[in-house]
Amino acid sequence: GVDVGFTQEPSDPSLFNNGNDAKLVWDYTDPHNEIQVIIYSVLVNGSFVRMMVNDSSGVQEHLEIPLSYKGRVKIEGRATLVIKNINPGDNTEFRCELIGSFLYLVQSTVQLIVAEAPLINLSLGGKYHIEGSPVTMACKASGKPLPDVAWIRNGVLESSGKKAALLKFDNISRMDAGQYTCQANNSVEVTSINATIVVYCAN
Repeated sequence: GVDVGFTQEPSDPSLFNNGNDAKLVWDYTDPHNEIQVIIYSVLVNGSFVRMMVNDSSGVQEHLEIPLSYKGRVKIEGRATLVIKNINPGDNTEFRCELIGSFLYLVQSTVQLIVAEAPLINLSLGGKYHIEGSPVTMACKASGKPLPDVAWIRNGVLESSGKKAALLKFDNISRMDAGQYTCQANNSVEVTSINATIVVYCAN
């Protein structure tokens, strides 16, 4: 026959926006009623700490539950863990364990990522340049997940990369002057900043 096992697990990693509730959906099969306890744990400083227990007396917070999770976690459905109002401190792993009478049965661990919109940091090496000089414009962006970064001019993609995009001119010309847009894009949102380059002729 079929033994105890998970029939549904959260995607790993699971991504949620800052300030939202995170729902980690687990479900399981237990044809012979072997499960006695379901335990939910969170990874804190390198070790898993128990926070919720579901046993014959129902669902309750475990005595060891970290203070930052007290009153913030609940169980929905058969085995779904809900963490309310998540924040960057929740970037960690969560575990669901199905435990039988004498032996540990089966566990599932998932990494939770608190998504953050991209933040752009430009270094242009100055706004004004003399024609013929070498110029490098760097656009770096942070965010979770890591953003794709691109330099765009007049709707044309000039340069792109993960986390950063470089725009290099060996000999900048007046044709290169004008407005450039740095765009950073992750699953949370698209952020962009404009930069204007002025080129003087060398006389």
